[in-house]
Amino acid sequence: MSNSEDLEALFPLARETMIAGVSVALGPLKVRQFGAFTKVAEPFAGHVISGDYLAAVVQHPDAVIAALEIATGQPAAVFDDMLPDEIMSVLAEVMEINLRFFGQRLLPMRDQLRERMRAIAEASTGQPPSPVSSAGDTTSPPSES
Repeated sequence: MSNSEDLEALFPLARETMIAGVSVALGPLKVRQFGAFTKVAEPFAGHVISGDYLAAVVQHPDAVIAALEIATGQPAAVFDDMLPDEIMSVLAEVMEINLRFFGQRLLPMRDQLRERMRAIAEASTGQPPSPVSSAGDTTSPPSES
C-alpha cells in the first residue's frame, strides 16, 4: 500500500454524515463546485484557517450556509434551522475532507506533473527549464493588506 492509500484507509476522503436527520455523502468538491464554493467561502475562510469555526458561523452565517449548500447538495433551508454547533460540525467536516484531499492528492499530483514537464523540457533542450513563478504556483495564501 502507498502512503496515500494508507492515509485514505485511516481517514477516508468521503464519508456519510447526518444533516438534519438526512444521511448525506460528503466528499471532495468537484471541479464544477470550486468557483462557487471559493467565492462564497472567501468572507469566512480566514476564520476557518485559524480554526475559529464559531466566528465563521456567527459573523458570516449566510456565506457559511451558501458554502454548505454547494458542498453538500442540501438546500439552504436545511441549514437555516440548524443550531450553530451543528453548522460548525458540518463545516468542519467539509473543510477537513477537502483539505485532506488537497494535501494527499492534488499537491503530490501537481509535483509529479511538474517533474514530468521538467524532465521533458530538459530532454528536449539539454538544459533544465528556468523556474517561472505564477500566482498558481504558491502554497501560501496572499497576505491581507
